[in-house]
Amino acid sequence: MRKIIMFFLTIFFMVLGGVVQATRTAHGSERDDNRVLLVYDSQNTVEQGEKKIDTLQRMLAGMGLKVKTVKESKYQKGELNHSYQGVITMINWKQAPLDNPTFVKDRNQYDGVKLHIGEGLDRTEQKQLQVKLKTIYQQQFILSDDSSTEMLPFVERMDVLTGVSKQAQSYGMLKTQNNEGQSYKYGVINQKQGYLPFFNNKGLGLITASKMIAILFNRQEETKPLLTITDVSPYSNLKLLDQLSVFCEKHGIPLAISTSTVAKNTEMHAYKRFTMYLRRLEDRGGVIFLQAPVIGGATADNAGELSELFDNYLLNLAQNQVYPVGISAQGFWNQDRVLRNSALKKANYQMLLPNKKVVYLDQDNQGGTNSRSYLALPASSFNKIKHQADVRFAMPTALTFKMPEG
Repeated sequence: MRKIIMFFLTIFFMVLGGVVQATRTAHGSERDDNRVLLVYDSQNTVEQGEKKIDTLQRMLAGMGLKVKTVKESKYQKGELNHSYQGVITMINWKQAPLDNPTFVKDRNQYDGVKLHIGEGLDRTEQKQLQVKLKTIYQQQFILSDDSSTEMLPFVERMDVLTGVSKQAQSYGMLKTQNNEGQSYKYGVINQKQGYLPFFNNKGLGLITASKMIAILFNRQEETKPLLTITDVSPYSNLKLLDQLSVFCEKHGIPLAISTSTVAKNTEMHAYKRFTMYLRRLEDRGGVIFLQAPVIGGATADNAGELSELFDNYLLNLAQNQVYPVGISAQGFWNQDRVLRNSALKKANYQMLLPNKKVVYLDQDNQGGTNSRSYLALPASSFNKIKHQADVRFAMPTALTFKMPEG
């Protein structure tokens, strides 16, 4: 068991080694509700583009931004208006340029914050950014941000910026692996315009992009991640979890868990034993997120039943002196009217996990926000970063490890 505990903590300290409380600096905006319109070209599931959309949605929620997501082919005239603080254009499929002139026209006339991710930066966007576009072919880049670096996968082509204004802010550098070793800026902000040549859902690319997006939308926050054990249940190795909480308390490491529970048979010894270990964890400074159940074969008619289920979960835990600080769920729960209103809004804190099996009840693509929303990412997704100790995240982030069976 000690080997398993040390495995968790070794990886965690390699990534960032600790947790600090952060204070967000959110500047006032003349626009309503800090809403963002996210317009994407394609989910491109062949290249896992839907995972990038999910990560970006969860990231923006962590910054306290309400996100409406629209496929560009379904965009309607006038949809982008002054109720939004900004608009993000996300290109997931290089072979399919934007073909909705209504959106392009509205975006070009829009005077709020604008971010373009991926290829297809048109002439108007280039003029607004005050840059020129250059296409690089058949290259492998090293991405650097401060002292942290990471080797990126080989790319067939990538649009990078040249002639960037001296007044522009840049985030991260891309250096080619050829003999010339040319360098290009990764993220660029010029006033209210921003550009990223790509968006990764892991690694240094994600960290650097999140820092740039946070500054573009006036959501600066420097924070270290929260060590979180997911997939805890009444059937987990609770003695191992207990040992881990003892270790974390001894070394001053705040610990969080994401745990499922049961609504029935709560009078049985197994449930009493489960809640006893949860109380011990809380007594040592650990925090608990109630993990949402798997949704299967449900319809929007189940809203009342779902709400009652969560009420029973929370009531039964409270009767055993266990008090979760929030709810954890896959990202799609925040894109669904029923799941969001009947579950996530029952807590001030939420932890949004990567999507696995998506089952909507009433999909509305209107991402909400809570008092605090954690972007949950597998700790292993940052293993390739060099000089990890210098990394800082730009929003509340949970680095997750699955609860081991042994």
